[in-house]
Amino acid sequence: MKKALSCLLLCVGFCQAQNPYDPIGKKTGMLTLSKGKYIEYHPYDSLLQVGSVIINIKRTTISAFMEPDTTRVSADIVSRWWAVDPMAHKYPGHSPYNFAMNNPIYYIDPDGGEVEPAGGRALEAIRKTLPLSMRSYVQINPATGFLDKTLLNAHASETTSGNYGKLLKAVNATEVVKISLANTYSYKKDGVVTKKLMGKVGTITKPELATDPDYLPSTGEGTPFGEGLLGVTLVPSTETDPIYSRTGTDPNKYTITINLDLSEQGQAENVAHELYGHFDMMLKRKQDLASGGSEFSLVNPLHNYVTNPADPKAVIDANCELNTQINNATNETQQNTGEARAPETPR
Repeated sequence: MKKALSCLLLCVGFCQAQNPYDPIGKKTGMLTLSKGKYIEYHPYDSLLQVGSVIINIKRTTISAFMEPDTTRVSADIVSRWWAVDPMAHKYPGHSPYNFAMNNPIYYIDPDGGEVEPAGGRALEAIRKTLPLSMRSYVQINPATGFLDKTLLNAHASETTSGNYGKLLKAVNATEVVKISLANTYSYKKDGVVTKKLMGKVGTITKPELATDPDYLPSTGEGTPFGEGLLGVTLVPSTETDPIYSRTGTDPNKYTITINLDLSEQGQAENVAHELYGHFDMMLKRKQDLASGGSEFSLVNPLHNYVTNPADPKAVIDANCELNTQINNATNETQQNTGEARAPETPR
């Protein structure tokens, strides 16, 4: 009887070993070269993978080491929300677990902070730099994602606007410039990428800004009128012109970042400042360099803030050419929006 039971157990074990589909509950016949006479399937029921180690649980020995597979991510993990949106209190009409206000085609949200329009508010800020009659021609070409330069060029004869002319120059250039409204920006210097806050213009909102030279009126890149940057324009990371101590992080694009905390009027004025001022002069400098211009004849597309001789506590922009071009662009923007006022002077 004992011998028969052993035989029965052996047969049962033999049948189970021959069917590799047992673990998933599938019962099917097996076709083997020995027609079932010999065990030709060896299940890995004795091997257990723990992390990158394969352990033989019957022999209690390590059988092999596996390289971790970093190319696959469990869909069970990537589909989870780990926390509510930190800015949920600003959007009470949307679920705190939504992404980009449920409109990822129109908006992007790269860091979970403020929702950054990929085209919406930045596009509107560009339009507000122009005369009212010309704003409808500033449209996105759905095929490229860029401004529709064919439409803009077709209506160029309808205006003498200096800002419209600068916008045409930008869209017709071979260089690409990306304009974003955000609270942070990133730059690259000496091979290191750094991310910084734009800051709150005129006030110290975070203690670390008080000692950061980028946010001090005497050396600030975006404005001498207070701590924080109104806007910043950076060249592509592949730029080799030594005048730029740092670049953007994109190898193919110029990047303009406008402080998201500005009013809509302020955003438009600073798009004019950066796009029709800095970027326009960056293009001119690049073209002059390509045609063999000397350093003495090249334009300087950067601010040159120096101490005001009449008031040691104040600063002035010594780059008169850039300052004049920026003032012209921002003054026109103010006139185009019906909010003309006297140009601000450095304090």
